[in-house]
Amino acid sequence: MISKKIGLLEEILEETNLILYKYWVLLTLSSEVFEGTYPEIGIGKRYAWQVPMYRKVMKEILDEIEM
Repeated sequence: MISKKIGLLEEILEETNLILYKYWVLLTLSSEVFEGTYPEIGIGKRYAWQVPMYRKVMKEILDEIEM
């Protein structure tokens, strides 16, 4: 189960157009579902970053917070 904080983060990132829910986009564009992931360019299991640099910046921020 996804924690409330992670769910809130997903919601904020979607609302600010930093990530997109890839299944919704793919199903509206075609009947095929893309199952692959490419973490090096920001495409995950459920979401894709609009710009891969956003992923890098967010990771750096989260890494700094954890310290």
